[in-house]
Amino acid sequence: MNNYTELRPVIISLDARIHQKASSLAAQQSHPEIAKQVYLNILAVAAVSNLLKWLEFETNLEKVYSFNPFLTGLFNTTDLIVENQQLFCVPILPGVTEFSTISDVAENFIGYVAVQFQQSLDKVEILGFYPAVTEDNLPEKMSVEYLQPLDNLFEFLEKNKQAV
Repeated sequence: MNNYTELRPVIISLDARIHQKASSLAAQQSHPEIAKQVYLNILAVAAVSNLLKWLEFETNLEKVYSFNPFLTGLFNTTDLIVENQQLFCVPILPGVTEFSTISDVAENFIGYVAVQFQQSLDKVEILGFYPAVTEDNLPEKMSVEYLQPLDNLFEFLEKNKQAV
């Protein structure tokens, strides 16, 4: 099993290509607030996907709602398919210390990854992981102080990969 503890803090750079993709999808939204959220959602999902690919986990951006121009604005989706399971990548603006959870999750939902933006939006910090719990125990708001280390996510994915 890999040792991922050397990765803290995890800072991911966002390149011009992903900013262009996010701008393109955001421009298809009719309301400015939704467009802004779509833009941030795309950046968050791409950052987590890039990290997981770098760690040799399989991600699939083709199967996610986040990159669908019709669904991303409608459902405020931040989903990422990783190792055939669903992970929500939650964008968090600078200075914000909590995020909203989604009560309607898929059966293969594994949890949330919090992605904190810097002011310039050229880099993000992956803050941590909150694993899936039963729906009736899921709080509406989650404080970043309750996030688990990313190692927990990586270990879960590694075990899942080995089981397959």
